Amino acid sequence: MNHNYIAIEGNIGVGKTTLAKMLARDLNTHLVLEEYNKNPFLSLFYNQPEKFAFQLEFTFLSQRLQQLSKIFSGNKSSSAHYITDYEFSKSLIFSGVTLLKADFKILASVYLKLLPLIPQPDLYIYLYNSPDQLLKNIRKRGRSYEQGVTADYLEKIEQGYREYINNKKGYRILKINLCQYNFIRDNKQYKNLVTYLLTENSSAGVYEF
Repeated sequence: MNHNYIAIEGNIGVGKTTLAKMLARDLNTHLVLEEYNKNPFLSLFYNQPEKFAFQLEFTFLSQRLQQLSKIFSGNKSSSAHYITDYEFSKSLIFSGVTLLKADFKILASVYLKLLPLIPQPDLYIYLYNSPDQLLKNIRKRGRSYEQGVTADYLEKIEQGYREYINNKKGYRILKINLCQYNFIRDNKQYKNLVTYLLTENSSAGVYEF
């Protein structure tokens, strides 16, 4: 594989972790999953978003920094390959939706200072789906604190990702519309994606799969 580090991103319930696990298994790479359940403010945020948004986002920022810096600093081998089900910029995208402007400015300034400490992915895979399908996925996986998530909130998060991707320079970004693909049910589609990742060697830019 031409990529040492692939990050999979997208909205809540889009299937990042599922795809990351499948690709890590079949591409024989190290799998790094976000430890979201270690954030003590997550369930509190969903119950009282205005009260706990700042604590939530700063805790996530710290956790992501610690996890990614520990993993990449602990393995200096140029032959090591990683797939993550999140990317460090996730903190910036979600904070842009959840925080007040003044609080967001504080977090963004901290984020920019920390960004050089984290390796940037060789390939950024962005998954997207319709809000209705995302809500179905969220209901199906059954995390109690997520059951109040609304389509409006998901659309705001989606807009944050679109703006980030449109303004990001120097990245290889692969956009996958899961309204058209179902890698779990359609093994042929999934194999085509694996083949693409094994052979893809494009320059920086935004591509559609």
